[in-house]
Amino acid sequence: MGTGRLGAANLTNTTLMSWLAYGYRSHPMPHQLEGFKIGAHFKLGENRLVLAMIVASIVGAIASISGHVLLYYRYPFERWGINEFQRLQNWITFPQTTDLPALQHMGFGFLFTIILMMLRRCFLWWHPYPVGYAVGYGWAITWLWFSIFLGWFAKLVLLACGGLKSHRQALPFFLGLIFGQFLAGSLWSLLGIIFNRTMYTLFP
Repeated sequence: MGTGRLGAANLTNTTLMSWLAYGYRSHPMPHQLEGFKIGAHFKLGENRLVLAMIVASIVGAIASISGHVLLYYRYPFERWGINEFQRLQNWITFPQTTDLPALQHMGFGFLFTIILMMLRRCFLWWHPYPVGYAVGYGWAITWLWFSIFLGWFAKLVLLACGGLKSHRQALPFFLGLIFGQFLAGSLWSLLGIIFNRTMYTLFP
């Protein structure tokens, strides 16, 4: 709708919340679903889980915003920190009017995603998935597309050659690969913190 309509206070608050949109790994829904799955396994009450998630969301949001600002003051010249506030400065100094092309693109994307969802629900043979269209333009896909392709291809081969039984038998192996990657990435991050050095970066 244009940055000039929002005002400096709203633009500043938006900048402080920009960490939510760094990547898909920041989205809370997968973690909430995993929490419900773990809770069902251990027979925990859903009401307690919902309450715990609400409290965790409030505390986590406050801690994240506070830590975000603290890191900006501690590392003022790092690329991730200074770029956001340079953008905020441009928004305030040079307010923008309504961006009609952007609104048109958003409207088309919304309608096209709804159409894909309806086709997916109505026709079993319809393969294009609305989520694929929605996330296909994100920067993370340039890192993940080949891994996604390998996972899809491995599942296709297992189901075609060995059926559902082979697919279920192979699940622990592939889950082990995912766990191994996250474990390696976590270890490198911890070593970087302990020794205060730049280590390898893994994009899961």
